[in-house]
Amino acid sequence: MPATLQELHGVMSDVPPTASTLSRSVSDYTTPDIENLPQVSPSLSLREGDKQSTPPSYLGSVLCLIGVLFFSFTQLCAYLASSRYSASEITLVRSAIQTVGATLFALVIGVNPIGPSGLRLMCFIRGFIGALANLLLLYAVAHMPMADANAIFFTNPIFTTVYASLILKQRVSVLELFALCIGLVGSLLVARPTFIFATENETVIGDPDPGVLLINIFGAALAGAVPVIVSFIGSSVHYVCLVFSFGACGALESAATLGLGLDTRDAPAAVGSSTMGYVFLVGTGLFGMLSQFFYNKSLQLEKPQNCAILFQTNVALTFLWQALVNVDELSSLSVVGSLLIVCSSSAILGGRVVTSRSASSVMSEPKVERIEISITASQLKE
Repeated sequence: MPATLQELHGVMSDVPPTASTLSRSVSDYTTPDIENLPQVSPSLSLREGDKQSTPPSYLGSVLCLIGVLFFSFTQLCAYLASSRYSASEITLVRSAIQTVGATLFALVIGVNPIGPSGLRLMCFIRGFIGALANLLLLYAVAHMPMADANAIFFTNPIFTTVYASLILKQRVSVLELFALCIGLVGSLLVARPTFIFATENETVIGDPDPGVLLINIFGAALAGAVPVIVSFIGSSVHYVCLVFSFGACGALESAATLGLGLDTRDAPAAVGSSTMGYVFLVGTGLFGMLSQFFYNKSLQLEKPQNCAILFQTNVALTFLWQALVNVDELSSLSVVGSLLIVCSSSAILGGRVVTSRSASSVMSEPKVERIEISITASQLKE
């Protein structure tokens, strides 16, 4: 028998809904009231990034200038001690004091003075090259006019700029090139090499040995590589390790120079030296150690070519201290050269201050680290 409508309705109620059963008139359903729809309340919250305390960009330049100031004191003490001690003896004492001081400081702060494993070779290379460059300068000073040797040696910022561009791929700005040129001119005016400033009334020593010139230029090239090496190592090595490596290598090299007889002792024996001679000798070591602490730390913060340019300030400061000791060495060209060197360093430092202020103004703006969006819905009204 055919099913009645009531039976068919009971069967269909047990069957899951299909497309045919869903094709019913919209009017069969109750149209919901819009007011009874869930009330959506979106909210937006911005989370500012944690502000990181970054040092100002000019901090490296300031530390470099402090290191240069101590280095000029080192040069002054070495100049006063040179009447009783040879250059290798002064270097040996300075390096020994620096090595001991760096070792004690490293033990206090809990740092291995020879550097972390994997980077000890780089620390040794930095110390060896720096000490060798200083030793070659002393050799050149002993075999050619001191002004000529210093003028050639302080061309090392040119080598630093070239190394930084080729190895570190750092761009050299117009301001840095300007400061480099001004600093080199100032150094020439202070040193007054005989191959430029010789006159008829001056007694000029004959042309120096070409081998000595090559040694001096090679020393300048090595000195120009030191800032690049320290910058390449970066902050992965504590700067006290770099100070230790320079002192240890300097002590070994100067001791070898004395042992091999490459630098004879023209000065009287240390037993017959005066008390002031000891003071100047120890002062060379203490000021040299402080200079290396500040200088190596600055190289981890500042561009290597900028540190090399700022280090030319040592020429002006050393001239100033020597002029105070011996007024006869004062000349108008030296004064002009010192002013040019000061202008060169001021240009670098001023540029870093401006850069730091621009960076600080950008960092002062709120930095959004994450956007959080939350959506809440209220229940339907019954």
